[in-house]
Amino acid sequence: MMTERIYKSQIFSATHAPFDLRLQYGTMRYHSFTKDDPFLNMNHINKVEFDKFDERESTLFIFAWAENKTGGKRELISAVRLIPTVLDYDLEADSWSYLTEGLNLPKTPEIFEYSRWVARPKPRTPCQICTSLLGIELYHLGQRLGIKQFIGVSTTALTQYMKNKGLTLESLTAPISTDRDDDTLEVYIQDLDLAFMASAYKKYARYTSKEQSSQVLAQASNA
Repeated sequence: MMTERIYKSQIFSATHAPFDLRLQYGTMRYHSFTKDDPFLNMNHINKVEFDKFDERESTLFIFAWAENKTGGKRELISAVRLIPTVLDYDLEADSWSYLTEGLNLPKTPEIFEYSRWVARPKPRTPCQICTSLLGIELYHLGQRLGIKQFIGVSTTALTQYMKNKGLTLESLTAPISTDRDDDTLEVYIQDLDLAFMASAYKKYARYTSKEQSSQVLAQASNA
């Protein structure tokens, strides 16, 4: 008999994240990036990737994971890091200057940096559920803290895909491709508005029961 799995999500301070989920996050990040990138702090012994921003209490992790309904080991499925732009943040580093040169990067409590997003792409259903839970948690966080937008780096194809889905975002730089990247990248800024929430909720509802999706919608309405 197959044990039923449930999906959960939560926001943690980077310095107070549960050890098991934090370790999985570092491992997923390690396997997501180029191993010889000189601008990444790759721990080749423990096979994790963390940097100085992960040691700050002000940095936030959003984790979405699966676990058996009866308990047991948690499996991190999707995660992302958020850094307030009122402090120094990753995009301000020299390693991103080829993308941000001449750009007036924001310094406001209303904008957070969105970075180090990772996910287990297969099986598809857990990935879709947990990625949508990240979006729902992010929207709730914005409502609580007054965050109106987030800034990040994305491939040009993904940015266009999000625009085609009706999400409110703006490309801040022209698409750039370098030897460092395997794709064309750009800096973008995205609104944490109802369109963002609706997109995340729609995906969640597609892969879950009516009861589960109704509970999530109720939570969003009370946020």
